[in-house]
Amino acid sequence: MKPLWLSFEVNSKDSTNQTINKPFFQQGQLPEYFINYLSEEREVESLKNEAWPDPPGAMVIDPKFFSTYDYITSKTNQRFNTTDIDYAWKVSENQYKGLETSTFFIPMKTEATARTLVRKFIEKRAAARGAHQFSLLAQVAELEGFDLQLVFMNVESRDSPRILTDANVFAIPLDLKTARQMHQGTFPTNYQFLPWQDWAASL
Repeated sequence: MKPLWLSFEVNSKDSTNQTINKPFFQQGQLPEYFINYLSEEREVESLKNEAWPDPPGAMVIDPKFFSTYDYITSKTNQRFNTTDIDYAWKVSENQYKGLETSTFFIPMKTEATARTLVRKFIEKRAAARGAHQFSLLAQVAELEGFDLQLVFMNVESRDSPRILTDANVFAIPLDLKTARQMHQGTFPTNYQFLPWQDWAASL
C-alpha cells in the first residue's frame, strides 16, 4: 500500500486548514488538494495544478458526505483507504516537522511503565492484522520531506482530553523501517523518554 495524494480539508469538526491556498510541502512529491466541506458549492481545489483523480472523482464531495473520512468509510468506496497526520508545520525554509499523537491516562512516571504501555499499544494497534497506518504515515513523511514523531502523552483522566504538561512523554522518530518493525510487533530501539516541557522545547 502506498500514498497517492494529500488532501487538506475543512469540515464541521475542524477548520484548521481553512487558510491553505498553496502547496503546504513546497518540495513534496505527492499531489496536494484542498476541500471545503462547509461550502455550498463544493469542489476539489488542486494546490499543485494536478487533476483530481477519478476515481474517486466528484463522489468524494457528494452532498451526503461531510468529510473525506465519511466517503472512505462508506459502502460507496471499495478502493481507497485513508490516514491522517495529526500535526504538521513548517520550521524553516524547506524544513517541516510532524506529529502522530496518542495518549494514556495511566501515568508514565517511569520509563519502565511507559515502555509497558507503548508495548501494549504496538501489540493492539500497530501489529494488528491488516494494520498499515504507521507505514503509510512514514511513507508520506519520506515523500514530503519532513521529520515525523509518534508521541505518547498523558491526559488528566480516562474521559479527559487535557494533556498533562507536567508529566512525561515517550517519543519515537517514525521512519519507514521503524514503522514496518512496529507492524511486525517489534518494539523500537530508537526513542526518547523525557519530561513534556523538555520534549516541547526540542520542537
